[in-house]
Amino acid sequence: MPILQIELIDIAIIISFLLTTIWLGCRLSGRQATVDQYFLTERTVPWWAVMFSIVATETSTVTFISVPGFAYAGDLKFLQIALGYVVGRGFVSVFLMPTLFQRGILSVYQLVQRHFGSALGRTTSALFICTRNLSDGLRLLGASIVLSYLFSLSSDPTNTMIALSICVLASVTVFYTWFGGMTAVVWMDVVQLALYLVGAAFTIVLLGIEIPGGITHGWALAGDAGKLSIIDFSFDVSRDYTFWSAVIGGAVFTAGTHGADQMFVQRYLACSSLAHARRALFVSGLVVLVQFSLFLGLGLLLWAYYQNNSLLAAAVPLSSDRVFAYFIGTEFPVGVRGFMVAAVIAAAMSTLSSSLNSSAAAFIGDFFRGPGHQPFPEKNYLRVSRMAILVFGAIQAVVAMVGIALSERLIDDVLQIQFFSGGMMLGIFLLIAAGYRTPFTGTVALVAGVSATVFLATGTEVSWQWYALVGACATVSAGTMAYAAEKSLN
Repeated sequence: MPILQIELIDIAIIISFLLTTIWLGCRLSGRQATVDQYFLTERTVPWWAVMFSIVATETSTVTFISVPGFAYAGDLKFLQIALGYVVGRGFVSVFLMPTLFQRGILSVYQLVQRHFGSALGRTTSALFICTRNLSDGLRLLGASIVLSYLFSLSSDPTNTMIALSICVLASVTVFYTWFGGMTAVVWMDVVQLALYLVGAAFTIVLLGIEIPGGITHGWALAGDAGKLSIIDFSFDVSRDYTFWSAVIGGAVFTAGTHGADQMFVQRYLACSSLAHARRALFVSGLVVLVQFSLFLGLGLLLWAYYQNNSLLAAAVPLSSDRVFAYFIGTEFPVGVRGFMVAAVIAAAMSTLSSSLNSSAAAFIGDFFRGPGHQPFPEKNYLRVSRMAILVFGAIQAVVAMVGIALSERLIDDVLQIQFFSGGMMLGIFLLIAAGYRTPFTGTVALVAGVSATVFLATGTEVSWQWYALVGACATVSAGTMAYAAEKSLN
């Protein structure tokens, strides 16, 4: 049985990457004199950097290891949801972006406050903070699984080793996010995206060399096993990854995350113009589609590789989430293994740093600064912003610790959390775009969206991929009726 191993040169590469990340955060720290500079970069970031940052932000280690694991254990049906992502981005670019791209806001939920009152604005902000830190805590766990494999010298790393990896990753990410703010986050996203895409491409090349007959033969084996299936036109609403649930649900979900989620809207606000913000968002969808295709293809080749060697296959961990990590630890040459671990770390930190920065921005903008709060000097706001990043980093680490015992496919756990809130949040912002402005309308809409989604999740067997659509429809319908009723009474 192959054993996982790490050499000094691999460790040196990993440490060099971590130190470079910390150095960049410190290098950029001196440029942050105000909260707006800290969270919005003075709107000087080029659109292509924002585009890459969007892709890197939604491509965590969960994507890096779980999407290949999806194809390894099944087929290519996950690609359907990426098609929905492109559609959803197009909708946001055309219909919501003019509403979102406004000067003078730090948090997107300040728009909710302007239209529906401070109570509802803070409620939506709190909902974002909770769901964001839960899902990204699980993303932190995904990265830590990979690190624990390589440093435990075991095919079954202990929970203690995974927990130690969680602490290391969380600490480094908090450090450079704390110092560098949004500027460091965006530019590190660009570097990190390039790093893990190169790592994925190299893995495919290596698999092509190792599989007898190369990539073509591996693809043929997958085809013979029925693993090349992409489209599932089943109308069974209880099934995941059908064409209807994945494409429609993915489109609504993306419209919610990229149209009503502080983590993504904050990036648009860093662009110099509305046109650049639209371009960054739409192009990012095409890049994500290509990226998912790359990761799924990698998973199929992993399956073909192990199918050709029964002895190796017998040693592979049962969890599909751990197959890619296992391959990195056992089959990669010395030095390249360290580069791949750095790529995994990069995928983790690109999302986690964005999550910490946006959570802190929402907290400051919605709960600490603004109407009803006594103004403070900018240095005080900056101090509280950095303390908030530290607190959210600790919360995500705790979530990751608890998540060690969760299911095999973290990608499903993460997406279920985000699908839960994405629809109702989208509904609220659609009502804003329609010009509705009464607190009663917003409150009724949000209660209806939450109630419908909770009922769907707990009282039915409907796939979680329908949560966003149902939540959005319930929110918009209830809000529209409440607004009409209120107007008729007045």
